[in-house]
Amino acid sequence: MGTTVFSLPPSEDLAEKTVDAIEEFYQQLAMPIRLSDANITDQNDIDTLMHIIESRDFFKAIGEHGKITPNVIKDIVYSAR
Repeated sequence: MGTTVFSLPPSEDLAEKTVDAIEEFYQQLAMPIRLSDANITDQNDIDTLMHIIESRDFFKAIGEHGKITPNVIKDIVYSAR
């Protein structure tokens, strides 16, 4: 994605540079990057979000290889605060 979409040169840190490019793109669109950017900071809000995610059958395991489970999503959500 980094080389195709953002024209980044191949490198050992291409993944990190791709994430940086995605964040910069979202910022240019005035889109929130972290939950706090969307004023979602209260633990109750985050717990409600996680409850919704965990209650969806669709989210039992997603991703190309089905390895993104609700626990992985929870880690991502908590790190996105």
